[in-house]
Amino acid sequence: MRKGKLLTRIAFEITFCLFIVADSAAAQRSFTGMELSEALLALKADGIAIVFTSELVRPGMRIEREPESRDPRTQLDEILEAFNLRAQEGAGGIVVVVPARASSSVKCCSVTGRVRDRETLAPIAGAIVRVDDAVVTFLTDESGRFNAANISAGRHSFHVTTRGFVDEAVHGVGVVPGIERHLELLLSPAPFLNERIEVFGTPGTSSLEPLATTWSSGHDELERVPQLGDPLRGLALAPGTAAGDLSARLSVRGGRPNETSVVLDGQEIYDPWHLKDYESALTIIPSLGLASATLLSGGLSSAHGDRMGGVVDLRTRGSSDPTARLSVSTLDALAQSTGAFASERGSWLVSARRGLVDVASEVSANERPTFWDVFGRLDLRSTSGSSLRAHVLVAGDDVDYSVVFEGDSERLLTSYASDYFWLTHAMSLGLVEQLETNASWSRTSRDRNGSENQAENVFEVHDKRDLDILEASQSITWQPGHGQTIRLGWEFRDFDADFDYMNEIEPDLVIEAPFAPRRQLTTNYAEELHGRQAAGWISDRITIGDVAAELGLRYDDHSLPEESFWSPRTALAWQVAPQLALIANWGVYRQSQRPYELQVEDGETALALAERSEQWSVGLERQFASGRPLLDSLHIEYFHRRIDNPRSRYESLLEPINRFHEVEPDRVFIDPDESRAEGIELVARGKLDAALGWQLAYTWSESSDMIDGTEVPRSLDQPNAATLTADWSFRSDWSLDIVWSYHTGWPTTPVTSHLETDPEGDEGFVLEFGALNSERLPDYHRMDLRLNRSWQLAAGEIRAFVELRNAWNRQNVAGYDVSLDEESGEVTLTPEYWPGIVPVIGFVWEFCGRGCGVR
Repeated sequence: MRKGKLLTRIAFEITFCLFIVADSAAAQRSFTGMELSEALLALKADGIAIVFTSELVRPGMRIEREPESRDPRTQLDEILEAFNLRAQEGAGGIVVVVPARASSSVKCCSVTGRVRDRETLAPIAGAIVRVDDAVVTFLTDESGRFNAANISAGRHSFHVTTRGFVDEAVHGVGVVPGIERHLELLLSPAPFLNERIEVFGTPGTSSLEPLATTWSSGHDELERVPQLGDPLRGLALAPGTAAGDLSARLSVRGGRPNETSVVLDGQEIYDPWHLKDYESALTIIPSLGLASATLLSGGLSSAHGDRMGGVVDLRTRGSSDPTARLSVSTLDALAQSTGAFASERGSWLVSARRGLVDVASEVSANERPTFWDVFGRLDLRSTSGSSLRAHVLVAGDDVDYSVVFEGDSERLLTSYASDYFWLTHAMSLGLVEQLETNASWSRTSRDRNGSENQAENVFEVHDKRDLDILEASQSITWQPGHGQTIRLGWEFRDFDADFDYMNEIEPDLVIEAPFAPRRQLTTNYAEELHGRQAAGWISDRITIGDVAAELGLRYDDHSLPEESFWSPRTALAWQVAPQLALIANWGVYRQSQRPYELQVEDGETALALAERSEQWSVGLERQFASGRPLLDSLHIEYFHRRIDNPRSRYESLLEPINRFHEVEPDRVFIDPDESRAEGIELVARGKLDAALGWQLAYTWSESSDMIDGTEVPRSLDQPNAATLTADWSFRSDWSLDIVWSYHTGWPTTPVTSHLETDPEGDEGFVLEFGALNSERLPDYHRMDLRLNRSWQLAAGEIRAFVELRNAWNRQNVAGYDVSLDEESGEVTLTPEYWPGIVPVIGFVWEFCGRGCGVR
């Protein structure tokens, strides 16, 4: 058995030599990460006659710091000191473990709190809460609450540990006599095989999958990290993602942004963007109301279908205590309220936000974009354990732009609206079964009126679209025995899309594209598309010892165009050692072109067949003992995805920032035969000390299309990409977060000119694209900063912040504007840049019924 483990370990070290740091335990004992009782028994074996009781040395007490001495007796003193214990010499050379001498601090105060799952916000019972390094600990009750009594005044650290979750600690908690302090502590589920208790009756608890590749941010990271208050901008720090400076839309592992679905509390949000005329700069879901944001980028189970890039899973906050929040910044203003009723069997969350971009600063001299959104959630839970949750989300955007210059006019008038309403009912059918039912209605609409320029050639755009979606789904979770979970379900969607689109384009500048057919410039399309999608799926996860395996199968049937297909999937997780896990997955994923995705603006009039993607990945995750300096965890994963029949698409090759891409001369048709993406993702996390943490995410990748036998990089291909973040908490009420981002310059296409004779026999210079994506923009890098300050009040908290996006005002090239000298034929490409430094200033005032918690 030992020989087999040794060979396995050697194999992993050879394959991932940059990943696994060889332990030195064979040459020298390491106490870090060892339980205190095990360490005492080891020292006893070294010849020290140690006597201790389980009342003082309890399970779960782990050593976090390696003793400096190599003398066993001195090591004993160093180890015990960290637990507020000491070694007392007794008769006959016996050493007795006893409490350390009592502190002279005055014990006058108490702190109440609650421990919950960061992802589901479900209470965690039986969690161990330790204050500073004290011996005495406190356990949470069934509702996740604890009461730490007899605490001295001053600032303390609270450490929480429990099975199946990552240990959590908060530092600098101020305790003042006469003021009740309440903490809300959120724990992240431990990765892969550590057991978790699923709380039946809570909708959506099973949406996050331990066997999938995940990148998660809790609500404290969502509020603290510089991201302009948008959850998807925070997820852009994840490895394998790509996004422009203006857009919140994510490209995941070389895919198009529309390959990633956005899900809020179990409901897909089909058009989740604010400021669509500005490259969808924000989402309609503010960060302040979220408990977590998670990106699932690989290894999705059969429950996920019709998107092949990934899933952004957003979960809203909940609280049984009355809480009011008011946030005002140079970007937006938000008011939010949460609370409970009927002995905490019911709860609510209401949020309303209004954008202040038009008030704080003008985007240009003549335009002021506005946006707003309202979200509401009502939870009802019966005494039998079943629950009903109702959600409503409405949002709107308007842009009115008008300019007159020397008799020429240009006008832009757009309006967007989104409405979502969904119900989720969950009930327990027994101790090992759960039934969840969902029903929803969604509507999105756009009214986009174009522009007119009388000095140049006239173009007009009239674009009205309405989409209605009815959706229903049901799933059942069954645990027939210990270590096995079977899930099966079905879903149904009905799409009704209305189009009324017309453009008239007489371009002054044309760029010929030898690799693409000539575009249809004038389009007139007024049709209604009605389609239905139905699906059924099943998955079976079995855990035997240190190995978990999941087999899944999905069947989809589409009416427009009419087709059906099967999608098998499998995943494996193997806990090779207590702090080392291997993950692997393989699957087939399909993505249809939904009726509302028809690009009528580019001349499309028929929906394409569903794309087929085959994906697999293999990776390792290494957790290091909490006492190890600098490095806490390391994750490395190789992924590969291939699309057999990629969808034809239209892209703008030069200018990524434009309100009407369909009228620009750089718009081309791309028709690949096959697409491929592969890469290696590396994530390392650690701490330089208790107050200074860091994180590095690096990706090497390639994404390309095969076009007429030539491999062509995709527009967001970035062979090297990295983000380095640091969070520094100082003086207990100040924090500074720094994010540095880098990636290889994106591909671009050269433009040349040549003489051409028109049908009338006249010669003139015309523009022509060179080889598609054969050149690259300069490398990109950016530094973002956010400084946070908090003030604790008797019944609340005020948090102020200053955020600097692109703090050093780096001029990153976004694309080019092209011009032609008709006399000489000289082509000029003028760089267009992403925005420079963007400052955001704001504050959050939070009033809590029991006092605000530390996150």
